[in-house]
Amino acid sequence: MSTTTSLAPLAGKLPEFDQEAMDRRFVAEVHRLFEVGVFSTFREFLDAIAAHPSLLSNIESGKNHCNQRMLYNLLRQYPAADVNWVLFGAALTGRAEPVRTLQRQRGRPVEKGVSTRKPA
Repeated sequence: MSTTTSLAPLAGKLPEFDQEAMDRRFVAEVHRLFEVGVFSTFREFLDAIAAHPSLLSNIESGKNHCNQRMLYNLLRQYPAADVNWVLFGAALTGRAEPVRTLQRQRGRPVEKGVSTRKPA
């Protein structure tokens, strides 16, 4: 017995392919996973999906794009990721589209109450 499902009923509902929109959704989904604590640093995320440390910055700036390998590794490492939303957007999932590309906070995270200044 086959476990594959037919996507034919979805054919009329699929939006036109838009790489820029998919890139925005990919970055937004990575931010969402970070915010809910699925991984503690973006570096940890990039290591887990076997990507170069500059990949997110390059996607944010438009130098690189989200691709099939990244989506596959994202889902493989983080099953909570909403890959259908990254691929198809609001048309199939009902989840709102990101209105802009999110920018990650640069630098190392600072613990509350811990000074980053060196003693005089």
